[in-house]
Amino acid sequence: MKKKFYSIIVTLLMLFFVPVTIQSTTAKAKTFSGKCGKQARWVYNTKTKNLTIKGKGCIDKKIIIKDPASKRTSFETNVIKIHKGITDISSNQPFSKVVCRDSVWLPKTIKKLRTGSLCFASSYLSAVILPKNIKKIETGAFFSPDGFSRVYLDSKNKYYCVKEHVLYTKNKKELVYYPSSKQNTTFRIPKSVTIIRPLAFAGNLSLKKVILPKKIKKIGGGAFFYCKNLSYINLKSDTKIKSLPDYDATKNDLLHSYDDSAEDVSKTTSKKESHYYHYGVFEYTALKSIVIPDSITTLPPDTFNMNQTYAKH
Repeated sequence: MKKKFYSIIVTLLMLFFVPVTIQSTTAKAKTFSGKCGKQARWVYNTKTKNLTIKGKGCIDKKIIIKDPASKRTSFETNVIKIHKGITDISSNQPFSKVVCRDSVWLPKTIKKLRTGSLCFASSYLSAVILPKNIKKIETGAFFSPDGFSRVYLDSKNKYYCVKEHVLYTKNKKELVYYPSSKQNTTFRIPKSVTIIRPLAFAGNLSLKKVILPKKIKKIGGGAFFYCKNLSYINLKSDTKIKSLPDYDATKNDLLHSYDDSAEDVSKTTSKKESHYYHYGVFEYTALKSIVIPDSITTLPPDTFNMNQTYAKH
């Protein structure tokens, strides 16, 4: 009787501890693809969220990641990898509908970045890894409302250099690009810099204070456009610059998307009349007062547009 009782208990214990297999309801990964050039194609994986571009020649068509079944288009990407063979990215902003959350890798076959070529819908807090042999980077190549936070470049590049993720010409006399998602509140421009490129700081929302070097000679159009928290810059009456120009985007259609109405206005207003195509050096900043150098006699209309700035000589 005892043996029978014990055997019943053992059987019950065995049944109790038998592992139960539960089927996973995780959705299967999907891949979407499309053409982004005559000989270039993109592939997006919903599991890894990585976007891969392969082929030859130029990327010159808008990349819109879309699920044919659900019609969904709101896909974020992690890593964007452009493979060897792609030699150019057009200025018609092929990535303007793409959101990047990690990094963009460019192949060594790309030697030039055009205006608008790396303008994303958002690349907030992501990095751009430039190819070792990049030779030319045009104004506004990275122009985005939520742009990169880091720039990487091989130190052996002959034309450019990077220090603390800020891009300069090799001789460090020109500041080319200050990442718009870089989160420092104060930035002291190196003493060697004499030129700040157009749109160099545009869209950075963290900067509050910028210290110019004594030898600064030129500040490009729209250099601090939409730096909404910038409240101090040390311009002086004897600063040796001749102008504070607007950036004219009428030639390259580099229409900013910082204002929801910008696109609608551009359809009904000529480019020359619309301020959406002209970006003032200090437009949309928090500057309350500023000293205008004695060498500057006139200011273009959008220099302080949308500000409450008091300018004095």
